[in-house]
Amino acid sequence: MLRIDLRQMRIFEALAEELHFGRTAHRLHTAQPVISKAIKDIEDEVGTTLVERTSRRVELTHAGKAFLASAKAALHHADVAVRAARSSTYEGIESLKLGLTIGAAQPKLGEIIRLFKERNPVAQIDVLELDEVTLGRAVSGGAVDAAIAWDQAIAAGLQRQHIFDVEMKVVLPEGHVLSDKAEISVDDLNEAEMILPSSAKQPVLRENYRAYCKAHGFEPQPVAEIANTADLLALVAGGVGIGHAPLPEGMTFPGVVIRSHAPDFKLGFDLVWSRPKPSVLELLRLLEKKVQVKPEPL
Repeated sequence: MLRIDLRQMRIFEALAEELHFGRTAHRLHTAQPVISKAIKDIEDEVGTTLVERTSRRVELTHAGKAFLASAKAALHHADVAVRAARSSTYEGIESLKLGLTIGAAQPKLGEIIRLFKERNPVAQIDVLELDEVTLGRAVSGGAVDAAIAWDQAIAAGLQRQHIFDVEMKVVLPEGHVLSDKAEISVDDLNEAEMILPSSAKQPVLRENYRAYCKAHGFEPQPVAEIANTADLLALVAGGVGIGHAPLPEGMTFPGVVIRSHAPDFKLGFDLVWSRPKPSVLELLRLLEKKVQVKPEPL
């Protein structure tokens, strides 16, 4: 049985990065002979030279490079084990794959993720952009554990729980004739050049907004289509046209003026999932406790 401990591996890892015994000792706040002894003990144990050292340089041998790769993996697994033990991670949650549709990237989402991470510090969190077309397949097929999506775009057969509502804001280029108004009426948008959600990726949202305009007596005039909020802001800032986006209060973007819409036009967002994985159950617990996830008044 090999008698190499984690302390020796950490010394070897540090030396491999510094390639200098003096700098390694300084980095680890210890004496240089301690570093030399640790390396010699490892080499004696494995039975081969891992570090070539001369008066001018320090280099890893081929064996040293191979040992380093395995040592890094061992140190990583040890760190994960310690963090899991210290945090008492609920049900051993190691990952969360969360999909987001357009408008779901809100401050409240950040709070939910922060709370999830505090309770599950070893979890790897991946956030993926989805659209209305890919949402159902990604959730039911397991590409994501859950998603946060506009409630009217969620396919039947999936489970859901409401999280927050967001006001749809009017987004105008700086200097636009309407930018001086504190609130933009839907009637102000008649004959305006509009940037609309993509008919290919956001068909439900596009049709919903089209019906909203039609109910007020006009058909929106599209000059461009977008698939996400970032693209919308970029086009508006460039002066392409006017758009709408579910934006949080106080948000700013260079070259863009953001105004409230009259009458209110809000989107509701739900947590949606297919199978109750441990990561999903954890998200639901956070929502049930209502810890900092209730929407603020708009």
